[in-house]
Amino acid sequence: MRYRLSTLFIALALIGPACLALCAPGPLWAMGIFFALVLALLVCVLVAIYRRGETQAFAVGFLLFGSAFLLVHFIPAGIKMSIGGGIDAVSELLFKQMHGKPTDFFATVAFHGIFKHLLALGAGLLGGMIAQWIQRSPRSRESPPLR
Repeated sequence: MRYRLSTLFIALALIGPACLALCAPGPLWAMGIFFALVLALLVCVLVAIYRRGETQAFAVGFLLFGSAFLLVHFIPAGIKMSIGGGIDAVSELLFKQMHGKPTDFFATVAFHGIFKHLLALGAGLLGGMIAQWIQRSPRSRESPPLR
């Protein structure tokens, strides 16, 4: 895949605040990352409607993967334990590695929210890249139209 230099600068501009949010977690960072995720998903709906080609493929992939990952947060607790338990364990381990023993309840909760929403953004980006790759790949022989 080839990306322009401006795309890489935009990626760096997004990775920086994400790392800062994980290093100094707080409720404002958690809300900001959540609203960025929701805004990205809503923009993807518009892009999927009004654009064509690889841009549309990326938007559809981002929308599907990002929203599917976000919906895991709203699954009832009994079912969520089997699906999201691994994510919670990784989040807890990462928090302990970065901040040591949890002392501030609000920072701990904000960190877990930030981590999950960043993972949803990452899943959306992965889904967008997969969708672009599928859209670019040559199509196999399609069956002739029915008469």
